Amino acid sequence: MQTATGFNHAEGQVAGVDGPKELPAQMLDHATGYFMAFGAMLAKAHQARERGSWQVQVSLAQTVRWLISAGSPMDLRSTI
Repeated sequence: MQTATGFNHAEGQVAGVDGPKELPAQMLDHATGYFMAFGAMLAKAHQARERGSWQVQVSLAQTVRWLISAGSPMDLRSTI
């Protein structure tokens, strides 16, 4: 996802590299994992109050979309 959405290209530009560069951490994986953990906690809270089953879905692509909409030091929308 980081390559497909332009994050690696933007990282290369910031680092002064001609072409894409890997990020120092897998931010999309980490952020999506945090969203999943938060969703699981909310689902358990709903289950305790209302009973039943609750489904949580997360997506790397939606995490990218959220990060871009939140803004960044470098405007990634120009590279996508």
